[in-house]
This record gives sequence, C-alpha cells and structure tokens, in this order.
Amino acid sequence: MKPEKTFKVIVSGTRSFSDYHLLRDKLDDFFQNKKDIELVVKAKGPVEVLVSQYAMDKGLNVKYFKLSKKDSKANKKKREKDMVEYADAIIVFWNGKSQGTKRILDFADKKGIPTAVVRYDSIKLKAS
Repeated sequence: MKPEKTFKVIVSGTRSFSDYHLLRDKLDDFFQNKKDIELVVKAKGPVEVLVSQYAMDKGLNVKYFKLSKKDSKANKKKREKDMVEYADAIIVFWNGKSQGTKRILDFADKKGIPTAVVRYDSIKLKAS
C-alpha cells in the first residue's frame, strides 16, 4: 500500500482578517477527512501568523513562500503562481475586495485546483 500523498493547501486572505477562531473552525471542517496536510503560506501578514499558530496547535507542517522587501509587484505575482503550482487546493479568507486575494484565486481557477472562499465582513471599531 502506497503512503498517502501530502495534501498541500494554500491558506491565504486579506490583511484585515484577524479572527483565529473562524480560521480554526473552518480549517478543522475542511481537513476533517485529511491525514497528511501541509499548509502553504506567504511569509508575512496577519493571516500567515494565524496559520502558523494553527499549524503549531495541530502539529502540521508549513511551507513558506518568502520575498524580500525589495521584491516588486511582478515578483509577488510570480510567488503567487508558484504557490498555486505547488499546492493541491486553496482556502482563502476574503472580504470580497482585496485584489491580491482575487489574483491568487484567479491563478487557482486557471490551474483547476479546488478552491474554498470564506467570506467575512471586516468591521472597523472606532475608539470613542
């Protein structure tokens, strides 16, 4: 019997997303029938911090796709394409507005990999 192939999943989202409980609950649902999971993320941003915490909590491996501060927008697009080429599926937490999140979804659509979009509303609270 062959060992199970690692299921490589991009987890990404907009910079305004910060709800760890929503991320945890949704990922738990998505992964309930999967065994060997590797999370695929960009190397910085609020979602990536949440994903790293989730990976630590669940004992999962994380593959980081890094860029230097000097990298251009074209390099960011290449990183997103490279991530999609590497991955088997993508899960995004999206407010429906972020162009970067839309772009990685478009790359995933072109490759034909399974895509899950968790929509959320970003609520801005003002200090009084």
